[in-house]
Amino acid sequence: MRYHVVDVFTSERFGGNPLAVVIDDRGLDPVVMQQIAQEFGFSETIFIAQAVHHASQDPGDPLGVRIFTPVAELPFAGHPLVGAAFILAAERRGGAFEDGDGPAGPVFATRAGVVPMRLLVHAGTVTGAWLRAPQAYAEGPGPSLERVAQCCRLLPMGLAEGPAVLASAGIPFVVVEAAGLGWLDDAAPDGRALRDLGEDLGTGVLLFARDRDDVERLHARMFTPLVNRLEDPATGSANAALGGYLALRSGSDVRVTVEQGTRMGRPSVLHVQATHAQTGIVCEVGGQCVRVAEGTLDLS
Repeated sequence: MRYHVVDVFTSERFGGNPLAVVIDDRGLDPVVMQQIAQEFGFSETIFIAQAVHHASQDPGDPLGVRIFTPVAELPFAGHPLVGAAFILAAERRGGAFEDGDGPAGPVFATRAGVVPMRLLVHAGTVTGAWLRAPQAYAEGPGPSLERVAQCCRLLPMGLAEGPAVLASAGIPFVVVEAAGLGWLDDAAPDGRALRDLGEDLGTGVLLFARDRDDVERLHARMFTPLVNRLEDPATGSANAALGGYLALRSGSDVRVTVEQGTRMGRPSVLHVQATHAQTGIVCEVGGQCVRVAEGTLDLS
């Protein structure tokens, strides 16, 4: 069974968020998938079912995927889908591409819904991908700022005024703004406080701050008990929700760049856009990828 390791949301090897992409042509039991994800130890591992199309199969047919952290399965996650689209495009598509954001990529069927992909191309080569989140943006009340501050090991004054919300474009996160970049730098995950929030946590806490010099640039950190280090270096699904959060409050479409992972030594750049449509706020996130390794899993 083949696998690839790819760094997502970066143009530099050993930056971004590392990912294992497993081409699952055997129909693995989810228990085994969870064990493999734990073995890799990355924040997520994605399994692509029936990844090799038959000649009679429409290339636009959705590919089933399963996504696992080292401790749990997720219905939707961003960096695994971006990395998987990058790998499949590089593996399958022959010939040159035109530069830009336009070429259609694979369509993935996640447990949160269907996720269409677009490919990023430079000099005729696929360099990354965009995803459209499987659900329109939605939000509800989040936990108190005092409890969120505990999760981030901050004083309550380290968070901007206004309530935290539970925001989702397919999977929920607590989204809250830091009072400034200094507070964002000072934050650190508290595993017990994160676990104590239970369902009120969603998947994790996305803490963000605005850039001092560039209104279209944000900085973010994401804390969650679902990964080994309690912090994720690049979180596509959380930043997709952040785009919806910003678009709802501004009343207009949003396009921003988010830097994440810098304090972990894995700098990541995520491009986020959110568009008002008749069906609600449509959230998209994209970025570049770099191949790191490939091999085979011995499951005999």
